[in-house]
Amino acid sequence: MREIRQREETDPMSAPSDRRPPPDAAHRSAGGGNRPWYRVERVLVGCGLGLLPWMVVLAGGLPAVDVTGRWHVVWIGLDTLECLGLIATGLLAERGHRLYPLTATATGTLLVVDAWFDTMTAASGAERVSAVAMALGAELPLAVVCVVLAAKGLARLMPALPAVPVSPVVPQEPSSPGSAAWLRVLHLPENPSSSAR
Repeated sequence: MREIRQREETDPMSAPSDRRPPPDAAHRSAGGGNRPWYRVERVLVGCGLGLLPWMVVLAGGLPAVDVTGRWHVVWIGLDTLECLGLIATGLLAERGHRLYPLTATATGTLLVVDAWFDTMTAASGAERVSAVAMALGAELPLAVVCVVLAAKGLARLMPALPAVPVSPVVPQEPSSPGSAAWLRVLHLPENPSSSAR
């Protein structure tokens, strides 16, 4: 236990979060038989792995004539970043690691950028319909999942702020010389009747 604490103190980003949510009741039951067959983390890893063959399709299917000369490298690079982001987010979230809200945010952003550029650079007709279908059917829903996962992860990592009662400040007669100093710090008159003059 002491070794784990020392490692966390020297490298806090490598340690799993100690605020990982408790396993659900179904998983705690004998054998976890009532557990759903999927989890968001595993779906993200699966989607990231599913992008691997898609990059091969892109490498052979993108147009040969383009303005940049490296058009295929741009799209394969973007999809590679999405692939790595989905896999990293899923694996880090599965472990309850403190970094998964960051990777989820970055991956969600990449997915939105991909949807935007796919639809904006597609030629009209079937190519545009395909780009909109990919954006609405895969990229934007995965981006929403990543953003929700990031928000939930950040909420778990943020310490709960204590409730501070809000009440009007009513100046009172100073009971000691120290309380008069506090009234001056708060820019309140030491004598309530002096403010009426």
